[in-house]
Amino acid sequence: MKLKDIKITDIILVVFIIYFAIKLFSSTESPNDIKSDIYIPEVSGTVEETIQDVTEVEVKIKDPVTKTVTKIIVDEEYKKKYEKAIKENDSLLAMNLFLKSIEINEYSKVLVDNDTIKLVGYAKTRGELLKYSIDYTIKADTISYIPKTIKERPSLTVLAGAEVIVPLQNLTTGNPMAVKADIGFQNKRGHIISIGADTQSNLYVGFKYAISLKKKNK
Repeated sequence: MKLKDIKITDIILVVFIIYFAIKLFSSTESPNDIKSDIYIPEVSGTVEETIQDVTEVEVKIKDPVTKTVTKIIVDEEYKKKYEKAIKENDSLLAMNLFLKSIEINEYSKVLVDNDTIKLVGYAKTRGELLKYSIDYTIKADTISYIPKTIKERPSLTVLAGAEVIVPLQNLTTGNPMAVKADIGFQNKRGHIISIGADTQSNLYVGFKYAISLKKKNK
């Protein structure tokens, strides 16, 4: 076959196969490498604890200088004990009740501890802590991430392909171009056994051994 006998359609077919082969093997994109968004809904809650149940009573306090009257809420039980101590002229008991009412106390406790949040409460009071209540809200959020793609061959893959055989060393001998079709079987390790035939009645049996040049990402 002489150089002038090569048809333009044969050249186009060869270029077409080479182009798509390069395109296929040079592609680094993976269908799984897409950004994903995870929506985390808002979570609200209340932590409440009553340490002591007390009966409250309103009393009036008059400023001796300005004569201004102020209303305050006090513990009814302590009020009665104090009034009794004054009535009985028990100054020691009255002083102890007063000191107890202005005692500095500190409280620390883990209020919430779960998979979402940990809350540690702290309070410093003058007197006793009777009750506390904490409202909390974890605001909604969206986390974006690109999942890591793990590529792994299936246990068995069937490969089918076609090739154009161009006898470049025999252009003057008149040998025509041939088209070859083959089918291959690839195992999980990447090795391939193939069998094929071309338009010149040639039969092909082959084996390809896969050699890893790059380690897999852990």
